[in-house]
Amino acid sequence: VEAMDNLTPGFDEEIAKLAKRILIDPRPIDYHTGVFATKVTSGSPVTIELTDKNTKEVVDTLEVDACLVATGRAPYTKGLELSAIDVETVGPGFIPCDDHMRVLDSK
Repeated sequence: VEAMDNLTPGFDEEIAKLAKRILIDPRPIDYHTGVFATKVTSGSPVTIELTDKNTKEVVDTLEVDACLVATGRAPYTKGLELSAIDVETVGPGFIPCDDHMRVLDSK
């Protein structure tokens, strides 16, 4: 279950397509993009309610053996002393990068 429109948001588009073709497509993996898991009910089976990210309407309910939740990433850059090498951070510690994931020059 992925809220973004593809399984690997933030990845280079061609690499994402290749990874999907090699890692996902040949296997019996069900995936859902563009939805939020808005309700998880424990039990046997675990039920997961999926809501469309745009319309906010429930679009499906999954029944699974188990549910592992991973929710995004948060930067942890405080201990890196980035100011010593003139790298500035924005917001809660994000390092600004260009389209090729190169650190932007702070000068």
